[in-house]
Amino acid sequence: MIKNEKETPLTLKERMRQALETSRGFTERLLADFDTPDQWLTTGVDGGNHPLWIAGHLAVADNAFVNLVSADRSHPRESYRKWFGKGSRPLHAMDEYDAPPEILEYMRERRSTLLNVLADMPEERFNTPLPENSPKIMHDFGSVFHMAAWHEALHAGQLTVIRRCLGLGPVNG
Repeated sequence: MIKNEKETPLTLKERMRQALETSRGFTERLLADFDTPDQWLTTGVDGGNHPLWIAGHLAVADNAFVNLVSADRSHPRESYRKWFGKGSRPLHAMDEYDAPPEILEYMRERRSTLLNVLADMPEERFNTPLPENSPKIMHDFGSVFHMAAWHEALHAGQLTVIRRCLGLGPVNG
C-alpha cells in the first residue's frame, strides 16, 4: 500500500497529485538536455513530434484539462492552440515558435494551475459526470486528472526515443 509521510494510505486526491507531479518531473528531466535548435526540432521518426512541440502540446493540454474542471482558471493562448493543439503538426523552424524558455514557462504554469485546481476540488466531485460536450475519453471530473498523467507519460515516451536518436542517455525515474 502506498502511504504518505504520515504513514497513512494516500487519498485518491493525493494519488492523483502524485501521478501528475511524477509524470511532470520525468518530463522535465527528459527536456533538460535539449539546448540547440537541432535538438529541440528533432523528431526521431518521420512525421513524429519534436521536443518543442511536445512541451507546447503538454501546456495546451493542461490548459484544456483546467478548462474542463475550472473554466475561470483557463488561460488559453490562441497561437499555442494553433501550434500545439489537437490535430496540429510540428513546424520545422525555431522562428515559427516562441522561444523554448517561454514555451516551458507556459507549460509549467499550466501544470501548476492544474495542481491548484485539483487541490481545491472536493473528492466527492471526482465521480460527477462531465458535461455532455466533453471529450468522450473522459467521463467524470476525476478522469480529467487521470488522463492528464497518462497523456504526459505517452509524450514522455516520445521524448525518450528522441533522446536516444540524439545519442543522449536514459533518464532514470
